[in-house]
Amino acid sequence: MGCMTYSFSVEDLVNDTCNGIGCCETSIPEGVSNITTEVFSYQNHTNVVKFNPCSSAAVVANDAFVFSAANMSTTAEEYSSGLRVPVVLNWTIGSKSCDAAKTDRTVLCNENSNCTDPPGEVGYRCQCWTGYEGNPYIPRGCQEIDECSASRTQ
Repeated sequence: MGCMTYSFSVEDLVNDTCNGIGCCETSIPEGVSNITTEVFSYQNHTNVVKFNPCSSAAVVANDAFVFSAANMSTTAEEYSSGLRVPVVLNWTIGSKSCDAAKTDRTVLCNENSNCTDPPGEVGYRCQCWTGYEGNPYIPRGCQEIDECSASRTQ
């Protein structure tokens, strides 16, 4: 899994298009448990340094990043200090089903939550019951939603 990009000049770039000219993208297949990103530069950016001073890679939620020619002139410092993009990672706990984890008492779902087996994936997930919100993996993490209070603030 991977991709490669190349551009000779800023005029080659097409805004809003990640087509292999200045930008490339690839999907992460289901079931992948480890991701490594690496970036390389042809001739250390020698021929493109005026409009492309550095290389970058990021794991980003689908359709959350729109390529622009302006991205090419962003410095590494700008990326590390201010770029914020959403990431969506689907993950599961362990390699057992909910039933197996419940049977051997290793299930990590806490009160006011239930365990689900995601279709086509190994392991299980926890989710707060309907009418509750929060983090089902920590004690007292799922709290009842106060619909009366919520409707007053809207």
